[in-house]
Amino acid sequence: MRHVLVAGAGTIGTLIACFLAESGDYQVRLVDNRPLAQNLPELPNLCMDWCDVTDQEKFRDYLI
Repeated sequence: MRHVLVAGAGTIGTLIACFLAESGDYQVRLVDNRPLAQNLPELPNLCMDWCDVTDQEKFRDYLI
């Protein structure tokens, strides 16, 4: 299983994250710079989180 991070939980980012997670081939982490309030499907290999990816230092700390 490959690990993927999708930055941006807008319409397109959410669609991509769900598509990859539903395939069963990817462990997907969906992050956005604001708390996620969307009604997303609960998938075992989809993790949703908050992170400001525009702040390089905070994003690097998040990834480590």
